Amino acid sequence: MPATSKSWWRDEDSAVWPFAALIVLIAAQLSFAFTRAINWDEFFFYHQVADFAEGRLTSPLQTLNTRIFFWLPGLFDSNIDHIVTARVTMLAFEIVTLWSLYLIAQRFTDNITALFVPLLYLSAGYVLQHGNSFRVDPMATAALIGALAVMARSRLDWRAIVGFGLLAAFGTMVTIKVILYFPAFAGLAVFRLMKSDWSRSQFIRLVACVACAVLFFALMFLWHSSSVTAERSNIAASTGLFSSSISWMFFIGLPAYWTMAIKAMMLAPIFTLAVLAAPILIWRSDRSRAEKIALTGFLLPVLTPFYYMNTAAYFYAFILAPVALGCIPALVWARRRFAPMILTSALASIALGVFLVDNRTIIDRQRQLEANIREIFPQPVTYIDHNYMMGSWPKGNKFMTPWGMNMYRENGVPEYTQALEADVVPLVIGNWWTLRVMFLEGDDTLLVAEDNETMRNSYIEFAPFIWIAGKRLPAGMAADNALFQVPGPYTVRDAPVVINGNALQPGEVIQLDRATYRLEVPGEQNARLVWGDNLQPPSDPLEPGPLYAGF
Repeated sequence: MPATSKSWWRDEDSAVWPFAALIVLIAAQLSFAFTRAINWDEFFFYHQVADFAEGRLTSPLQTLNTRIFFWLPGLFDSNIDHIVTARVTMLAFEIVTLWSLYLIAQRFTDNITALFVPLLYLSAGYVLQHGNSFRVDPMATAALIGALAVMARSRLDWRAIVGFGLLAAFGTMVTIKVILYFPAFAGLAVFRLMKSDWSRSQFIRLVACVACAVLFFALMFLWHSSSVTAERSNIAASTGLFSSSISWMFFIGLPAYWTMAIKAMMLAPIFTLAVLAAPILIWRSDRSRAEKIALTGFLLPVLTPFYYMNTAAYFYAFILAPVALGCIPALVWARRRFAPMILTSALASIALGVFLVDNRTIIDRQRQLEANIREIFPQPVTYIDHNYMMGSWPKGNKFMTPWGMNMYRENGVPEYTQALEADVVPLVIGNWWTLRVMFLEGDDTLLVAEDNETMRNSYIEFAPFIWIAGKRLPAGMAADNALFQVPGPYTVRDAPVVINGNALQPGEVIQLDRATYRLEVPGEQNARLVWGDNLQPPSDPLEPGPLYAGF
């Protein structure tokens, strides 16, 4: 009897289902690029790009990405739109990651099952949300998985060795987190050695890969650092950054972001089950010992949250890529029991559930806050905030990361007071809840004591989320030593004020230096002194509410 033909939607060996799911999820990520709230560190990475474009970048390490996006700052007036555009570009890097995962998987399983590896990775909730975010992680992931693909699929001739070196060097220039992929590279290297019967030529090829990566890293570093400005030498600055980062990166004890690890598992239950089952399925299988070692090497980075500090939600887009390869035996097991349509539907439906419940209103609030600030200050001013929200504008304080703020409090140096003494800083953006709590509720835990006093005495709330240098003056007050630490023009508002014996009416402007003054409010109405020449509140002030999407 002639063989009965099967329709593609019923064929157990059809690749249409996982391929279609990948297309749908990539389209969902493209939608996220335009509608998902900008995360705090995405503003930081855009600031680095703006600094590079204006010749102000001061560190050559972990900033090679700035060269790729040098064209961004000239496109729009809104930093939000710059980051959205960068996210679309980042999607191309993620597609490289997905393709590379498929190529590597083909080395360890059939073509249909190999297609489920990138699908498993992309279906993880945190990967879907952050896989094309404007961070260094998508670029590093694409480079490192690409380098693994070269190791897995090529003969490691000179072209492949050069390609591996370029990819590995690029990944290292982008982020020092590449060391977390060591088990994957080591396992694959052992795999190649065992497959070649520990041949000397194979060992030499692998050594050449490492040497080539080191060489290209050095060349990239020298090239990139030639466009970086710094008071210290680039090498010294980068060494300091590397050593301080290492001291923060690793820990012993309960993971700082253990709740996010739990949520990561909840948003990817099939992936989680595959990870749990993979070690048993790997070592009980009839695969060669070489394959078992390689697959275990891919799987081991899943343990990273137990010793690496910065494993917030976006980190999973970086670390789960090799882990998906380690889950190949679990996917083989599932493929034997479920048709492609069933397995695909299970993976895609969970991911699409994450997509559908995402809050798409916050990015408009972020755009409105930026517009409010630009309306008050048509020209850039120096500001203080959490995360470089204003991009190319000069910033008076450092990036307020948990690591950075812990170091700041441990050192006990009043850096914010020093910033006001060194520059004119008229603006504070309360774009992080801790900043607002410090101002509105008098919380003393964010800054050291001197800085708490300086900030509260120097700024007043001008519009929601926006503080401007100034003072609130109660009716009938008289103060002999009112300190002004932000020099410049000040506008009298709401009621008359007497400054050093000079009576001023509302709307009048006086130039004040960084000094102390005698202030009086002779009437029965409260008054304000606000930095600037009659600055006006935004015409459409932002309503209270969230500025970021929670993890």
